Amino acid sequence: MPPRVPLLPRNDLKALLQAYLQRANQPPHDGSLPLFIAGYRCGWLFPPIAVDLKRTTGVEISATEAHIGRGMVPGTELDALLATIAAILRAAGRAPGWRNELLDVWSDSCEDSIGSASPKSMAPSVRMDSNVAPGQVDSGTPPVRVDSGTPPVHADSGMPPVRSDSGVSPVRVGAIERGVMRPLGLVTRAVHLNGWSADGRLWVARRALSKATDPGMWDTLVGGLIGAGEPEQLALVRECDEEAGLDPQEIAPRNALHQITRMRRRIPEGYQSEDVLTCECVLAPHVVPKNRDGEVMEIKCLTPAEVLTMLQQGAFTVEATIVIAEDLLRNCTGGH
Repeated sequence: MPPRVPLLPRNDLKALLQAYLQRANQPPHDGSLPLFIAGYRCGWLFPPIAVDLKRTTGVEISATEAHIGRGMVPGTELDALLATIAAILRAAGRAPGWRNELLDVWSDSCEDSIGSASPKSMAPSVRMDSNVAPGQVDSGTPPVRVDSGTPPVHADSGMPPVRSDSGVSPVRVGAIERGVMRPLGLVTRAVHLNGWSADGRLWVARRALSKATDPGMWDTLVGGLIGAGEPEQLALVRECDEEAGLDPQEIAPRNALHQITRMRRRIPEGYQSEDVLTCECVLAPHVVPKNRDGEVMEIKCLTPAEVLTMLQQGAFTVEATIVIAEDLLRNCTGGH
């Protein structure tokens, strides 16, 4: 835990976190269809997308489900079909976040029951009773990385963790342009880093006005999606460099990435289904984060009380609010 951090009201943070977990825990849009790719359950087809794809070779859409590449196996042929689908959706104006970047497509059996929005299947899943800080270990979380050596092998596997609610390891089915992940309701994986100063303040970043999603809102210091075939630790190092100008040695004291929740949100272009992985790091006094990729307009170092006030005012994105509130609850309330 960063030194000399003033205590924050625990009940206020718990209420805030619970409220935002509920906001990020929605069923898909009405009329969305379970999407299968090469026979694997992968996502949710947004109703307007079904219209755009209904005459596409390799796509089958019925009243109850949608299939892409039925009878195919993961490989070159399936990836080519996914690229064709992405191009069709871009031409139809359905890919507002097009980046010419590929993300992995994973099977996702844990989404099978989401359409019913049952309390069990839709229950938020952030642990709010742990007290893990940078450099500490909690038995319910992954091992903490406290040196500059090689991180634990499991962290660099490039494979999502086994979902405890399904007991089934995800299968990498293929790769597709990130701009069509939401229209197809495919699972994405995001890494975040909360950067603390040595005197107990938190570094936060404001998103550029040019961002397609949540322009001008405040965010974690570092946050971004894991690319196709990219190990999660490498994704974190890349995002730290791009978004905050942090070199690998400057974030070496971080604790281990750990998943805190899955975001499930109806959004205008489709459905966000995103596993959120986060870690914390106390930055050395001489380290001043500076954006390098133009996607951040401002970076500030604020007291926990200032951050809490901004969270309560809705100044942060939904995902950042969950990540930061979860961190503050563990590190700034003095509770267990």
